[in-house]
Amino acid sequence: IEMELASATFFERDNANFRPEKLPMLTEVAAALKSGAYLEYRVLIENHTSDQPINTPIYPSNWELSAARSAHIARFFIEQGLKPSQIVAIGYADTKPKVPNRDAGGTPILENQLQNERTVIKFERVL
Repeated sequence: IEMELASATFFERDNANFRPEKLPMLTEVAAALKSGAYLEYRVLIENHTSDQPINTPIYPSNWELSAARSAHIARFFIEQGLKPSQIVAIGYADTKPKVPNRDAGGTPILENQLQNERTVIKFERVL
């Protein structure tokens, strides 16, 4: 099972803070994962960025930003009662784009960059 969240609508710009209106959805996901049907599942949280450079005092690169976004969701799930051993947080930065970030001439393709800025939450059954 896999769900994808667009970073632009889920996180505040250039940081790992959730948009407050998205917390109810994450709370529902956590509640479902605590139910008996998902007790044998591992939750992989993968965050991806575009190749648009970031350089802030907190996030000097897309590596730190993507790792922080994944960790923020992991921490939220743990606060909701999921076991830390059930969760894996991964930051991929811009290493696994869905679509090209730039055209053949090197010009950024904004709509593609927005598609690449995403969080993928995977639910894997642990045997």
